[in-house]
Amino acid sequence: VLQFLHVQSAIEANLPLDPNHEIAKHRFLFVVGAHHSGTTILDLILCQHPSATCLLGTHAPENEGQHLQHVYHRAAKTGGQLGYGFNPESHLTENSVLLTEANRQRIFDSWSKYWDLSKLFLIEKSPPHILKMRFLQGIFTAERSYFLMTLRHPLGTAHFRYIKARYRGRVVDCGEKFILHWLKIYETAVRDATFVSNIGVIQLEEFIDNGKWVAQGYVAEMETFLGLKRTIVLHERDASTPMVKKRKRRNKRHINSRGHSIENLENVSENNGQHYYETSSSLGYTARKLLEYHGSKHNVEISFGASFRWVTDWKNIVDIKSPVCKAVEEKYEERLNQFGYSLRNLTHVTEPHAFRAFLLKYRNLRKN
Repeated sequence: VLQFLHVQSAIEANLPLDPNHEIAKHRFLFVVGAHHSGTTILDLILCQHPSATCLLGTHAPENEGQHLQHVYHRAAKTGGQLGYGFNPESHLTENSVLLTEANRQRIFDSWSKYWDLSKLFLIEKSPPHILKMRFLQGIFTAERSYFLMTLRHPLGTAHFRYIKARYRGRVVDCGEKFILHWLKIYETAVRDATFVSNIGVIQLEEFIDNGKWVAQGYVAEMETFLGLKRTIVLHERDASTPMVKKRKRRNKRHINSRGHSIENLENVSENNGQHYYETSSSLGYTARKLLEYHGSKHNVEISFGASFRWVTDWKNIVDIKSPVCKAVEEKYEERLNQFGYSLRNLTHVTEPHAFRAFLLKYRNLRKN
């Protein structure tokens, strides 16, 4: 009942929409979650549906819509990937002064030039939009807006940061700042979810760590959630496929592409089991570490069982039995348990009680 009342109040705050507006011809899917929680893989998988289109070829980092619009601040301006959640400016709702007809048009125009407007579903992926679901619903209307939220262990999402050479031996707080930020954005999302009409939650570990058949079942459930015909077929990466073993050392740094989308895949390198996708640009080579998928952005191949690769690195970098780590464990264990994760047992994943009402379960496609 409470959720119904919240959704109704949010819908009442939606901007009225002219039925002849281009927006009225489409549905909008926003893929949100912590950075490195699986948003990219869901974006690219769902983009393969014949009724969907996503942002590609934008020359923005990871083709994220947050970088293409100028109505609200992108995460880099409000604290960065591991800090934006602490900035009140990052959290927008249907009550925001930015919710205007002019801004609706500005946002749509900034994204629509990269979408195929002949498609029904227009997909936008920006992890920080986890704190803007209510605002985006107000912009694109409740009946046309859908949200898929990804969950992954907080120390898994922060792997990109602490694996860098300059951080080794310097994670003196045993990841507390990573955990705090993760909890901030997801605890806010739990409250916001009750104001959102159409939202589904996927745990990355459950999605890709139980084999192709289960992952395919999750995709079927996502298609059903969106009201789409079951069409997408997942492709598993062939482990025997040869990979380029050597590249210049600078190509293997854990860095994000800046201002360049990762299109036109040229080389793939492997280092200690970690996969890098390298692409050339006018500024030289950049690299982006992607553990979950392979192939090009138009032909995605998934590496199943990849979501816990971070655990070995974490244990090599920090002393998890130290007094500091034990104190962090004691302080945050119960809060993380609400989302299905643990600090006592890093690979233990259970149902996230906090999102139970919105959790998408995989559809059993096997015939009896």
